[in-house]
Amino acid sequence: MTPSMLPTPEVTNPYLQSWFPLSLSDSALFPALLSSSLTHYKVNHLLTGDLPAPFGMGDESLTLGASYKETVKAINAAMQDPVRVTSDATILAVLMTIEKPFMPGSKDWSQESPFQAPLRRLQWLNVHGAREPNLDHQTGLCRLIQLRGGLHNIRLPGVAAAIFYRVLVNSTLTLSPPPIPFFSLSGTMTELLKADHVHSWDATAIHFGPLCELGLTPDLADVYEQLAGYTRIIKRFVDGGTVNFGRQAMCDQRNLIQYRLMTLPPAVCLIDVSPVYEACRIAAIIYSIGVTFPLPGVGAPFAALLQSLKAEIQQNELDGPWSTSPHGVRLLLWVLTMGGIAATDTAEQQWFVETASRVAPGSLVPEWRETRNMLREFLWLDSACDMSGKQFWTQVYPLIGQSIETESQPTQLPHKNMSPCNQCKAKRIRCDKGVPCENCAKGGFRCSSQTLPTDKPARVHVFTVRGKPCKICKMRKLKCDKQNPCGRCVAGGWTCVYEHVASQRTATAGLSVSIGNRQ
Repeated sequence: MTPSMLPTPEVTNPYLQSWFPLSLSDSALFPALLSSSLTHYKVNHLLTGDLPAPFGMGDESLTLGASYKETVKAINAAMQDPVRVTSDATILAVLMTIEKPFMPGSKDWSQESPFQAPLRRLQWLNVHGAREPNLDHQTGLCRLIQLRGGLHNIRLPGVAAAIFYRVLVNSTLTLSPPPIPFFSLSGTMTELLKADHVHSWDATAIHFGPLCELGLTPDLADVYEQLAGYTRIIKRFVDGGTVNFGRQAMCDQRNLIQYRLMTLPPAVCLIDVSPVYEACRIAAIIYSIGVTFPLPGVGAPFAALLQSLKAEIQQNELDGPWSTSPHGVRLLLWVLTMGGIAATDTAEQQWFVETASRVAPGSLVPEWRETRNMLREFLWLDSACDMSGKQFWTQVYPLIGQSIETESQPTQLPHKNMSPCNQCKAKRIRCDKGVPCENCAKGGFRCSSQTLPTDKPARVHVFTVRGKPCKICKMRKLKCDKQNPCGRCVAGGWTCVYEHVASQRTATAGLSVSIGNRQ
C-alpha cells in the first residue's frame, strides 16, 4: 500500500519496514492496520474490478465490522494509558480510522469523473477519495497531534506525511480548510516552492495578476498560477517529455497547491470582496478535483460545488464586474465551462449551457478549436478536459445563434396574423395576413399587423380607444356597434368608414402620390 502513498526517500516501504513490525508489539496498531488494509483492498476492488473480492458478500459486514470494532476497542484502551496516549503507534492507529470502514451499497462505484485526468492513482488518491471521512475520529487525531507538539515531533517514518495527506483528502471531500499545517514527504513543513518548480508565465496568453482588477484576490491569483504551472508539468509528463524532478516532488507539489487552494477563505469570510472571487474560487476547486488532484467520480463533491457555483452566478449580475473587460467575459465563460463539465449527465448542465450561450459574445467563432484556445488562457489540460468540454460547447453553439437573432429582433412578430390588416379591410381587398401584408408592402403603407398585439381578438380594431360610431351610423343617427365594419353597414351593404380611417386614407394617398412623383 505505502509505495504508492508514501514514496519517501529514507525508507523503501514504511509499511513493511516500520509500521508492521511495530504493530506486532502494539495491541491497538495491529487491528487498526488490518482493518484499514481490508477496507483499502475492498474499495480498490470495487473501483477497478482488477482484484479478486477479499471476502464473500455475506461475510463482508461481519468481517469489516468485527475488525473495526476490535480496533476502536483497542484504541480506547490505549487512550487510558498516559504513556501510550500520544505515542507514534497510537497516533498511527487513530489515523487508520479517519475513514469509515463500510461501503454504502447505494453508491455507484462505476461512476466516472467527467474529467479524464492522468495520475489518478498517485498516492492512492483514487481509493482514499472514494472513502467516506470519519470527521469525529479526525478531530481526535488532530487533538493528539496538538498534545504531541505538532507533526514534526512524530518520529515513526512516513507517519506525519501520511497524516497530512489523508487529512488533506478528507478536507477536499468535505470542502473544508485543512485543520493541520502542510507537511511534505521529505519531512519538512515549508510552504515555499523551489524556483525550478514554478511555472514561467512568459509564454502564456494571459497573466492572472491583472485579473485582480476584476475581483480575484492576490492569494487566489497566485493559486491560479500554481495550478496552471502544475498543469504544464502534468502535460509534459503525459506527452513523454522530460520532468526535472521525481515522483516525490510531484506529490509534494500537488499536495501543497491543493492545500493552499483549500485554505482560501470563502467570500463570506472576507470584507468588501468582489462577486467574481467566490465563483472563481469554486471553479478552481472543480478544476483541481477534476485534473490536478483528481478525485474519483464516486466520491468527488461535484454536486455541492455545482449548487454553490450556480447560486453565486445567479446572485450576481452577469453584466456586472465580469463585463468590465474582455478578460472578464472570457473568465466567466471558463467558469461556466468548469460548471458545465462537472454537471455532465446531470439536469444541472442545461442551466450552464443556457447561461454560457447568453454570455458568449456574438463574435465568438462556433468552432471548438477557437473556443479551446480561449479556455487555455486560464486552467486547461487537453487530455483531461477536451472530451467533456467539447460536448458542453456543442450544446452551447446553437443557442448562441438564437441569442444573436433575438437581440437583433427585440420584438418577435408572428409570421401570420389570424385576421386581415385594417388597410385591406378598409379597401375590401384580399389580405395575405403577413407581417407586414403584401398589399401594404407594395403600396408603401404602414401595415397595422406590425403593431397589432397578437393576443387581441381578430375583429378588435387596432385603435382600441375608438369611442365614436362610424360615419354612416352617425349620419343616420343609428346605434353603431363600433366594429369594423359595423353590423348595420354589413346588413345594409354600405361601406363602413370611421373618421380616423378616412383621414388615414387621405394621408396615405398623399404619400402614394409623393412616392410616385419621386419614382
